[in-house]
Formats: sequence, structure tokens, C-alpha cells
Amino acid sequence: MIKMNPLVIDLQRCEPHEHAPEAERGLVWYEITDKVSYLPFGLLSGQVKYKACFKDLPMGLQTIIYAPLGLRTQNTWTLEDQDEFQLREDVSMECNMFMAPFVKRTIKASHGPLVDRLIIEAKSPERDLESTVGGQVESRSDPAAVQFNNKRKQV
Repeated sequence: MIKMNPLVIDLQRCEPHEHAPEAERGLVWYEITDKVSYLPFGLLSGQVKYKACFKDLPMGLQTIIYAPLGLRTQNTWTLEDQDEFQLREDVSMECNMFMAPFVKRTIKASHGPLVDRLIIEAKSPERDLESTVGGQVESRSDPAAVQFNNKRKQV
């Protein structure tokens, strides 16, 4: 899952975030580095490091992110079996109100391509059914700028 995010340029296993509650401390933790664009059209970009933990769910995955400036997000990804499988992402976010538009825009821009990559991986007959968490991340210089406005995509 981490490797499929187009913003990720590096990841390392790490200790839990200092403010993580006890319930999160036993989860798998990574320090992740993203390449982000602070201004439109790539006028100003940089890197941001943050800590994230991952929890497997019966039909999905929960991620909790602790990023600089007090940003905390909790994403729950679930696979729902309707007429066709649907991938649902529920996001809760805590941050400074001035950061919220930037964070929302960045999440939408990265999670659209991430979902597209998940769909391709799910349809691939050669896919490896083992977890890719912790695998090597290829160096990426340009994050994808695809907008993702739907909460659900059919798989």
C-alpha cells in the first residue's frame, strides 16, 4: 500500500510516534518521506517526513499518520461486496484550519492514483498476494496530479 502512493519517495521502519496512544504502539510503524508541492504548478516543492502506523482489518486496512505541525489523519480502507467490489476510504483529519485545504488537496491528488494502482494490482494475474508493506520504494521525482473526488471506485 505504501509503495503505491505516488508521493512516497522513501520509507523506513521506526518506533511509534511519541504521542501515539498505547493502543497504537504495537502496530507496524514507518517513517515515510513524501515529495509535496506547496504551490500550484510545482512552483515550490519539498519533502516532508512523518510517521504512520498500519493495522490490518478483516476487509481492509487502517492507517494513522502523525505529520509535522500537528497533522493527524486516520484513514480506513475497506473492501465492500455490493453487486461488485467497491473500495471505500473514510478519512478523519485533525490539523490547523489554515492547513486543511492543502492537506485535503494533497490527499485527493495522491489517493486517486493510489487507488488506480491498487485496481491494476488486484486485476493482475501475476500479483503477489503477500503484503508489500516495507518493500523498497522506487525514487520518484514528480507526484501525480490526478484528482480523485469519488469516495468509491469499483474493483
